[in-house]
Amino acid sequence: MNSSEDLVKNFSTLDANMSCDSLRELLGIPNSVQELVVPEGSGVGNQSGVWRKLNPGDRYLEWIYETQDKSLRIWFADIDGDWLPAMAIPIPKTPRQA
Repeated sequence: MNSSEDLVKNFSTLDANMSCDSLRELLGIPNSVQELVVPEGSGVGNQSGVWRKLNPGDRYLEWIYETQDKSLRIWFADIDGDWLPAMAIPIPKTPRQA
């Protein structure tokens, strides 16, 4: 199994109780990290599979891991000063992105 396959397999095991350190140990260093704010009018926190609700105006941290055919994204909610996993989303790349 190559590292992309391992990354996708490990990504599928994530849960809401993992710390940033345990996620980094499992997945490695993300390809990119961004601190963002949920835009006004967004319903992003209302999706199924969300571990912690994010509301418009909330800060969140996004870790992005790239494979050949997927962009694996983890969003963290700022809960009392701690970044805790809010959701994990695998996004397929279009043929142009791959």
